[in-house]
Amino acid sequence: VAASLEVSESPGSVQVARGQTAVLPCTFSTSAALINLNVIWMVIPLSNANQPEQVILYQGGQMFDGAPRFHGRVGFTGTMPATNVSIFINNTQLSDTGTYQCLVNNLPDRGGRNIGVTGLTVLVPPSAPHCQIQGPQDIGSDVILLCSSEEGTPRPTYLWEKLDSSLQLPPTATQ
Repeated sequence: VAASLEVSESPGSVQVARGQTAVLPCTFSTSAALINLNVIWMVIPLSNANQPEQVILYQGGQMFDGAPRFHGRVGFTGTMPATNVSIFINNTQLSDTGTYQCLVNNLPDRGGRNIGVTGLTVLVPPSAPHCQIQGPQDIGSDVILLCSSEEGTPRPTYLWEKLDSSLQLPPTATQ
């Protein structure tokens, strides 16, 4: 008689700074021996939700690489086979941001919840802003003040303030 395999609830989301190591949790319970364990980690990238990619695969007692961009950066946190099938991603990149799915099968166990989902956000500090003024800089004219950074996750926000004419800008300010 086959019992039910059950993937545990995960924290839902993980945030890590670019270049650091992310650990994506996934554990499960089973009543069967881990002889026929099959684990597939997939990612639905934030940049292209229509192109899911395989991250890493454990099948038949062997590990297999997923998409080339993960080669050499991804592995299981523990020795396989195990009921903890969490993975790590070294040297995280902005492109690693996405929704990760851990799909577990362990015959003869069937049914239950066999997928765990964890979001990964790779945080990137904002690059130096590029600021400019659009429009004539004459008294009484309308101008548009623009400021943007090439990089930054979450997306940087800007606060504009009018300074008294007597105040000096700090030396690090962009004017």
